[in-house]
Formats: sequence, structure tokens, C-alpha cells
Amino acid sequence: IRSKEKTARCDVGLVLVRPEYLNPGANRDSKKTLSTAGAQNIWWLLRNQPYPPNFWEVLPLTDRQEIMNAGGGTARLAALFQKIQRQPISRLQVQAVAQQHDYMKRLRRNGGARDILSSLGIALLWGGKDRETISRLGLGELTDDEFISLTPATDEERRVLRNLRHID
Repeated sequence: IRSKEKTARCDVGLVLVRPEYLNPGANRDSKKTLSTAGAQNIWWLLRNQPYPPNFWEVLPLTDRQEIMNAGGGTARLAALFQKIQRQPISRLQVQAVAQQHDYMKRLRRNGGARDILSSLGIALLWGGKDRETISRLGLGELTDDEFISLTPATDEERRVLRNLRHID
């Protein structure tokens, strides 16, 4: 198995490892590596296959720094969803950014990131509860473990989001 994080592509293959396929040296644990000649015997099952990109790998360094330096968990989540809009963000990324035990609380109203975002005209939608709104706005399919934020781009989007109290 090999992968390229920058392009989110991977290869998966099988090889029957024989002594003649290995490089002569070994590491401290006595592990050996496949030689270039031995690699010719790999039976590739997948080549250049796309996989979900590493969220942090594709995010520009300046954006990462701004998000993580925004303050407490709620402020960091608000910065995350302000910076990255119209792109699904998983619960795992929310947890990583919040860095708190009850990270989901940081997304809610009543002092959470939704209050901050709403006052900026940014809606935060959840794939579990806001599926109909997400579909109506043409934002794609989200799972119950994903969120998406957006600043309305049209009067219709603004009207829908205001009527549903996602933005002020």
C-alpha cells in the first residue's frame, strides 16, 4: 500500500514475498524492504485510486494557523466554519479543532459557534437534522457526522436560511 497525501491517491497491491525480492540490508528490527526488481512482482489491485483527502493536508497553512489561534474551542470552530464554507466537515475535524471533551456543545446555539456565525450571516447546517435544507440549497449529500457552513450567495438562499433561523 502506498499513498500520496497531497493528491489523495493510493495504490494497493499484493506480492508473494520471496527472499530474492528483498533488499539485502535490514533496519534495527531486522525488517527488510522490497527491492526495485522485487516490486516488479506486485500484482496491483488498485492504481492511482482516489481516497478522501486528509482535511489538514489540503488546508493552507495560514488558514490552519488562523483557525487554531482563534482562541477557545468555540472561537476555533467559528473560525473553521467561517474559513471553510460549502464543504462538508466531519465530526472528527470538529473534535480536533475544538480540543475539548464536549466538543459538540461548542457548535450549538446559546453561546456556541452557531451564534457567532449567525451574527456574521453564516449558516451552519448539520447533515443529521438539516438534510432537507442542505438538499434544497444544492449542497450535496451529507452524512449524520458532517456539517457544512455557507454565506448565502443569492437572495433565495438568504430567504430560506433566515426563515429557518439559521442566520440573523
